[in-house]
Amino acid sequence: MQLPGRLGSTTLGDLLGSLHRQGISGVLELTESGGARHRIHLTAGVVLDVETPDAGPKLGELLKQVCRLDPARRRDLERCCLDTEVPLGAELLNRGVISHEELGQALRLQNKLRLDRLFLLKDAALSFRVGRPSDKPREPLPTFEFLPGRPRQRDRETEVSETDTQMRATEARRVQALAVLGLPANANREAIAVAFRRLAASVHPDRQAGRSFAQRALSVREFARLSAAYHSLVA
Repeated sequence: MQLPGRLGSTTLGDLLGSLHRQGISGVLELTESGGARHRIHLTAGVVLDVETPDAGPKLGELLKQVCRLDPARRRDLERCCLDTEVPLGAELLNRGVISHEELGQALRLQNKLRLDRLFLLKDAALSFRVGRPSDKPREPLPTFEFLPGRPRQRDRETEVSETDTQMRATEARRVQALAVLGLPANANREAIAVAFRRLAASVHPDRQAGRSFAQRALSVREFARLSAAYHSLVA
């Protein structure tokens, strides 16, 4: 599979989506500039295992979340967690503390949490090796847990487009407000204040005594227009 050189030119969602559609097995490796290396093991296009230096919650803690543990099982689990010389999952199964189904649920949750953190990466060097991904006793993550709703490159492009549109609209409003005050596009804050004071003085409602109702109403509208333009420029 032809990969881009870096994550910055695509998204992890796009990469995993492409690997899933092609049903590829192997290891996707992401290496950060600081040297941190993350590996996503896939089988037939689905995520089987996630290795990352930031391992996140330990398996024992996750088992407490997914298992309904009575006091006896909780004590057995905590005793096993203190023994770092054996793989925790295998030891818990051997002792009958948890079932294969409960272990699978905890391992899938662990992988999902690790993968969630990898989706936060902005950039990393990419590599991929095809082959047998892993011999660990893991169950693949369901597709709905690692693909739908993930950031995609098209989302980035849409965000850039929307940001550009917003910037253009903001600039158009600024130019329009400056035109109301009779100022050029490069007018500074001081020039804006001077122009507003000069124009507003002639139409201020306090200076309209003796004029007709229609003339006073027109002055009020003009003063409001000038004020709105001024405040939009200095806000």
